Amino acid sequence: PKDKGLLPDHILEPQFKADPSHRIKVVAKYFYLLKNQAAAKSKMNAVTARRLKRSWGYMIRQNIDSPLDEFVTAAKAVLEHTFNNHEFCGDWCQGKRAIKEGKVYDNPRGYLSKETEDGLKLYRQIGSITTKYGSEHYLDQSRHPFHTQSNEAIHQSQSTLTPKNKVFHSSRSFH
Repeated sequence: PKDKGLLPDHILEPQFKADPSHRIKVVAKYFYLLKNQAAAKSKMNAVTARRLKRSWGYMIRQNIDSPLDEFVTAAKAVLEHTFNNHEFCGDWCQGKRAIKEGKVYDNPRGYLSKETEDGLKLYRQIGSITTKYGSEHYLDQSRHPFHTQSNEAIHQSQSTLTPKNKVFHSSRSFH
């Protein structure tokens, strides 16, 4: 029949969600891939990659309950804050607070600059990653209260006879 393998119409299409912890790792993977490229191709270093990963994680965790448009704006802050543009930053940003108070903020970690050719190239490379994963499509998948850690904790509490971290070398042990 034509409808072989299709679900009946009364069953709703599933909504796919991404685990926020895994999404952070996926985005960070691309930051570290930039770091691993030859110096002629990318000026990303380990410190900047780690800082971007941490910032992306903070952004996901702080905005998981925010409206989608605020979430997208917060995703822009990860790149822009790294390059000393605080337009998209939230209340957490000390640089933005200093600007409001009319003070000069000297970031102890320093900011990257788009003034050099290498800096602009790095800005574009990081921007391509943050634009993709900072889109409504990807961020909407992370807007839920569920986490892998909860599932793992439940699994560990129930797996006393056949824990995942032990190998019994025989299928009979599972019976």
